[in-house]
Amino acid sequence: MAPLATRKKILLVNAGAQADKLATASPYLVNTLPTIGDEVKVISKYLAGEGKKQAAILFENDAAGIAGRDDFQKYFPEAGGTILSQEPTQFGQTDYRPALLKLADAKPEVMLVSITAGLLQMAQQYKQLGLKFTVAGTTFFSDPDTIADPSSEGFVHTQVRIDAPPELATAFKAKYGADMEFFSRQLLQCHANHPGRHRPPVVRKQASYWRIHARHAVYHRQVQGTHSAGVQDQYSLGPA
Repeated sequence: MAPLATRKKILLVNAGAQADKLATASPYLVNTLPTIGDEVKVISKYLAGEGKKQAAILFENDAAGIAGRDDFQKYFPEAGGTILSQEPTQFGQTDYRPALLKLADAKPEVMLVSITAGLLQMAQQYKQLGLKFTVAGTTFFSDPDTIADPSSEGFVHTQVRIDAPPELATAFKAKYGADMEFFSRQLLQCHANHPGRHRPPVVRKQASYWRIHARHAVYHRQVQGTHSAGVQDQYSLGPA
């Protein structure tokens, strides 16, 4: 679609895909999310800064998973880390134990997970196996079922900040009879920052429910509390 948008000079809005090639696909393409590489670059620098410099990779053997793996192989060493091992999985896979045990044999300090399905099963099996290394990922970790599950406690991931001013959210609900959902706020945020650009992701850690993964460094409780911190544009800790 991007070549067609360029040829016809028609604005094209991408509301969800994160392939790295979308960053330069067309001058008429507006990406409302960072590419996967942008997120992996943030999480790589964050992990290395936290002293997690020995890593393994669990990736889905498809375009999305391989892109996350390749980006981590580029950005994590640049941040000062070393990749010890990697294991592929298949889309829809439900048994991650063999791959997790193989990765555990390498004794990593952190495991980058680049999968788009089966995250809850992976988290539960990680917990059942008693593994202790940090689990890290990107916006793919923003799955409510996984985040609400105790097995994901301590996971860390990047996620785009999507905010709407309270008065705008109120006006939106008054006009349309519904709350502003993720994509409405996402499109608003994209336009508010820079047309054609996106807002950088922040690092979040899972506490007990939605949005953040946590026990140390970055901390947030979406339901019961308000304390949080994130990695901003310059990758320094600050309010999220």
